[in-house]
Amino acid sequence: MESLPERIVYQILRSMALPDMEIDLHQPIMPDVGAEKADLTLRRRDAACFIEVIGCCGVNRITRNDHERRGLERFERREAFYRRVGIAPVCIFLDLLARPEELKELCRSLVQRLSGDAEVG
Repeated sequence: MESLPERIVYQILRSMALPDMEIDLHQPIMPDVGAEKADLTLRRRDAACFIEVIGCCGVNRITRNDHERRGLERFERREAFYRRVGIAPVCIFLDLLARPEELKELCRSLVQRLSGDAEVG
């Protein structure tokens, strides 16, 4: 994993994922179209949920230094790719990590979506 925010989201998803779910790290989104990779991909059978963890800024996209600016530029490149191929990724900005209950609820909803609405603990 490339960042602590990614690790946190991964650990939450791992604790909730059903036994037949996989969590891919930095795998190509659509390799036949381009080389862009999702931060995390939650998969179950033929269903996939692409997750982008934007650890360089909050939802307001304000950066404070060159390192954060480069991180935002990388995300915006992937965001444009998603738009081009018609995929809506789940975007988790840094400020959501400051609200752990909301983050857990989001992760729970993603697992439920892929599980066909089975109860997730």
